[in-house]
Amino acid sequence: MAEALDSLSENIQVYSSFDLRRGGRYSGADDFYAKAEEFSDMVSDLGSSLLWIEKRGNSAELVYCPENTRDIISNLYFRGDVCTILTSATLTNAAQGSFPERYAYFISNTGFPLDESGFLSEPKPSPFPYDEHAMVYYCDDLPHPREDHGAFIQRGVERLIEILEISGGKALVLFTAKTDLEEVCALLLQRNLPYKILIQQPGASQDQVLSEFRNNVDSVLLGTGAYWEGIDIRGKSLSNLVIFRLPFPVPDPIIEHKVSLAKDGLMDVRVPEMIIKLKQGIGRLIRSFSDKGIVSIIDPRLRDQPKERYHDAVWASIPIHNRTTSLAELRGFYHSLMDEAN
Repeated sequence: MAEALDSLSENIQVYSSFDLRRGGRYSGADDFYAKAEEFSDMVSDLGSSLLWIEKRGNSAELVYCPENTRDIISNLYFRGDVCTILTSATLTNAAQGSFPERYAYFISNTGFPLDESGFLSEPKPSPFPYDEHAMVYYCDDLPHPREDHGAFIQRGVERLIEILEISGGKALVLFTAKTDLEEVCALLLQRNLPYKILIQQPGASQDQVLSEFRNNVDSVLLGTGAYWEGIDIRGKSLSNLVIFRLPFPVPDPIIEHKVSLAKDGLMDVRVPEMIIKLKQGIGRLIRSFSDKGIVSIIDPRLRDQPKERYHDAVWASIPIHNRTTSLAELRGFYHSLMDEAN
C-alpha cells in the first residue's frame, strides 16, 4: 500500500490550491506522498509495535504504538547528566514500603533512573484535614459489577439515589465507562429527582457545564475521563463525591500487553492503575482547608469480608480513614458537618 500510494503521488496530476488551514499552496499529490511515508514508517515498526483497529462511528482507524514505551520515555527525559527528582502525592501505587516499592509502577512504566541521576522524594501527604472533614461510605451488599452488570447498574442507581438524598444533590458522580454514565443518567432522569442532573459534554469545552454545576448548588454532575483529575470545584457545590464502580483500567491493547508481561497481571498492573486513579478521583472532594463532604464508592469489591487480594492496599492508599458501610452513619456525619458550617 505504501508503494502504491508513493507511485500514485508521482503519477497523478493534481492542481495545487491555496489552503487557508495550511497557510499556503499545496498539491493534492502531497497528501498521497505523506500517507505513503506514514505507512512505510508503520510497516518498519510493526515487529515492535502494538497494532489494533478502533471503530469511530461508521469509520474505523488503524492504530499502532511502540511496545517498549519505557525505553522511549527514558531516552527522552532521563538521558544525560541532568538530575531528576520524582515527587508526587498520587502517583504511588502503595502506601507502605521503600520509596522504590511505593513508586514501583511509575518507575516500571517510565524507566525512571534509580542511580546518581534520579532521586525519589517522599510521597507528599495532603495538608487538608481529611479525617475531620470527610468520610468514605462503601457498599458490601451489591451485585458484582462485571459478573452481574445489569443488576449492578439497577441496584447501584437505587443506592446512588439514597446517597444523593443525604446531601440534597451537591454531587459529582464519576464513572469509568461512558456506557455506564449514559445508562445511569437515563435512569436518574426517569425518577424526576428534585435537583438538576448535568452530564459531561463530549468533545466540547466543559466550562459551561462546570459553571452551571458551581452556580446551581444542588445540582448533580455526571462525568468520566478527565473529570477524575482535571477539575477543581470548591465549596458546597461539591460536597458529595460518588465513585460509581472502582476505576480499574478498561481493557485495551496497551493494558493487555502490560498484563501479558507481568508476573501477576492483577496486582502488578490493574490494581496499581486503579489505585492511582481512585486517589485522583477522591482528590476532587477536598480542594481547600474549608471544604467538607463525603465520598461514596458504589462497588462491593472493597467489602471487608471476604476480602479481595487488593483490599488492604487500596484502603491504605486512600487518604480518608473514616469509613462506614452504614448510610445512617454517613447521613449523621454529613449533617454534623453542615451544622458546623452553619
